Amino acid sequence: MKKLLFTILVPAMALLAACGSDDEPVKPVKFEIESQEMALLTLNATTGDVNHYCKAQCSLTVDEAASTASVTISGAAFDPRMPRGVNFIVGNVRATAITHNGDDCSFKLNAASATMLNPTTGEPYDGYEITNVAGHIDTSRGIYNVTFTVNTRGAAYKVVATSTTLRTDVGSDSYDTTGKLYYEYNLLDGLKAEIYIHNVQFSVGGATSPLLPKIHIPDLTVTPTATGYKLTGTGIIPNNITAGGPVPMGERFVVTNFEANLNVVTGAHDIYFNCMGGEHSGNAQLAL
Repeated sequence: MKKLLFTILVPAMALLAACGSDDEPVKPVKFEIESQEMALLTLNATTGDVNHYCKAQCSLTVDEAASTASVTISGAAFDPRMPRGVNFIVGNVRATAITHNGDDCSFKLNAASATMLNPTTGEPYDGYEITNVAGHIDTSRGIYNVTFTVNTRGAAYKVVATSTTLRTDVGSDSYDTTGKLYYEYNLLDGLKAEIYIHNVQFSVGGATSPLLPKIHIPDLTVTPTATGYKLTGTGIIPNNITAGGPVPMGERFVVTNFEANLNVVTGAHDIYFNCMGGEHSGNAQLAL
C-alpha cells in the first residue's frame, strides 16, 4: 500500500523565531495528507438502505493550531442518477487527539455540522448541508475513515468513506513485523476484491500446516450492504506469496464457499471458506 507523504506548512515568522535559539523545534501549524483513492458507500439516511457505491479521491488538510480539518473529495456521487465527478470540501471540522510520529500522524474528526464548499470558488454549495461528521485517520496503520451525512432537497445521504485497503486490527503491532494472523482486503474496480491472509496455519483432519506468511485469494465479488461490504467467491485457486512472487497453490488447495462480511460502521468482521476438505473461519475486528 502506498505510504502517504506530508506537506508541512510552517509560518515564516515562526520558522525565523526558532532559528538561532535553543528552543524546541516549532511544531507544524498545518499539514496536508496527499490525495488517495477511497471507497464511498452511500446509504439512505432515513431507511438505512444502500443507495450507491463508488470510488473517489480524498485529501485532508489539518490546522493543528486551530484544531480543525478540511476533507476534500473529488469525483463523488451519492446517487446512481447523479453524474460522477462532483468535487466538494467538508470544511471546518474539529480535529482532536493529533499526534505525530515522523512522517506519520493520527487524529480524529468530529462535528455536528460542517460547510460543503465548492473547491474552485471556496463558496458554500447552495441547498446542501453536512451533518454528523466523524472520522479516524492513522497513516502509520493505513486507517482512513470519514463518515458524514449530506442533506439536500429533502433527501439525506449517509456517506461512509474508507480506504480501499481494509485490515483487521493487530493492536499496537506493526503490520510489517507482527507475527499475528490478520486479514488484508483490497476493494478493486468493477465490484471485485482480493484478500491477503497473513501468518496463517490451516488444520485439516487433525494435522496442522506450516505457518504460511502470506496467502492471496483473488477474484472475489463485492456486494455493498447497509453496513459495509459482503465478499463472496468459490472455485478459486489461491496463491502462496513468496520472496520470488506469487505461486499458484494448485487444484488441491481450491477455495470454495468463501464469504466475508466487512462492517465499516462498527468494525465487525467475519470470514469463512472451505479448503482442502477443511474450513477456515475468523471474526477479527477491522482497524477503523
